[in-house]
Amino acid sequence: MGVRPVNRNWLGDRDFTVHAAQQDPRGVQRRAGQPAVVNGAKGSRFPALLAPPPFYLCQKGDVMKGIQGERGAALYEYALVLPLFTVIITVIAAMGWWWWSQSVVAVAIHDGVRDAAAHDGNIALGYETTMRLLGSHLGRYNAEQYEKHIRIWRDDARRSVVGRIHMARVVSLPFLGPHLFEVEASSFQRRWEFYGGPPDTWE
Repeated sequence: MGVRPVNRNWLGDRDFTVHAAQQDPRGVQRRAGQPAVVNGAKGSRFPALLAPPPFYLCQKGDVMKGIQGERGAALYEYALVLPLFTVIITVIAAMGWWWWSQSVVAVAIHDGVRDAAAHDGNIALGYETTMRLLGSHLGRYNAEQYEKHIRIWRDDARRSVVGRIHMARVVSLPFLGPHLFEVEASSFQRRWEFYGGPPDTWE
């Protein structure tokens, strides 16, 4: 006994046809105007012959109903995700500035101590070099914040120059610990112009 094809789509009871160059789920080419064979609707006496048709077989009205059901969802998603993205970008920017500040401070104190050691322990020259490098890389305002945290001194016992910079916090973010963005660097260099004499025990 032959089984008639069911002229129902899987979203309703309206008839639909498959256009040329379209295939049903089993890959069978159908002519324009020929009804597609789909699952029997609920309560139908016809058995299910094929899987539900693909998306392109749906009526346009059915697609629009789904789109209208999602209307306004993007606004809620935007409101929920925007604060999270803002926090992530802020943390990335703060970490980048901390890393850059740490690198600049290390180079500045090293070159400052080196200049002081190269000129027979000239501490004023060491401060000047350090501040010049901080100002050129971090800006004048930020360099002034480091000025009172710079220490360069002569260690005559070891015929050397020592320098240190310690900044407790370079970035202030709420809900974070006070020592998360701490910057610290130091340098130790022998004086270039001195009468050596006999070496000490540490040399």
